[in-house]
Amino acid sequence: RITRSAIEVEGIASLEALATARQTAIKIQLENYKNNLLSFAHPNLAAETAAMLTASGEERVRQESILAASMKREQPIHPDLEWADIVDLSGEVIVSTDAAQEGGIAADNPVFLNGVVRPSISDPFIDQCTNYIELSIPLNDTQGNTVAALIHCYNPRALLLLTGEYTGLGTTGETAPGVRLGEESHLLLPLRFAPFVLCFVHLPI
Repeated sequence: RITRSAIEVEGIASLEALATARQTAIKIQLENYKNNLLSFAHPNLAAETAAMLTASGEERVRQESILAASMKREQPIHPDLEWADIVDLSGEVIVSTDAAQEGGIAADNPVFLNGVVRPSISDPFIDQCTNYIELSIPLNDTQGNTVAALIHCYNPRALLLLTGEYTGLGTTGETAPGVRLGEESHLLLPLRFAPFVLCFVHLPI
């Protein structure tokens, strides 16, 4: 005879194993993002950025154009990379794979502020109903001085696939992570049965 307590123990053990496997998969994906950032920030990129920052006039414009073209050529190698920015120490985006980003100000962006000190990753965030996650790393000159930060912005599709696996999770098979804003929780990931209304789902706490 199988007792209720035995069923509960087995069920809890199964859920714990599922949660552990999912957590491991998420860690691996985040590590992939970090490794992509590190490979993108090769020594030549840091050296070229440092040289560009010391240039002026037409030479500065020429070097910015060369650096942007180099970054755009490398972008397709990195899956789900939406754009890559080089941000100087004042917080201005000086080179980007997306020309619309150039000249923008990132001085208040926590991932930039942390990124000029050490590798950093942002919380997931939503912009125009699309999920993003940002990573950053310092760019140093040959003397080891930080001259800028490299920021990668990803569409976290792979993370959505991992968190969107519903097997064994409750009645509807759904987990809904959110961030608290006042007395509401704003969802960070789409709902299973409402994938297109993410921006409008605010749950009372």
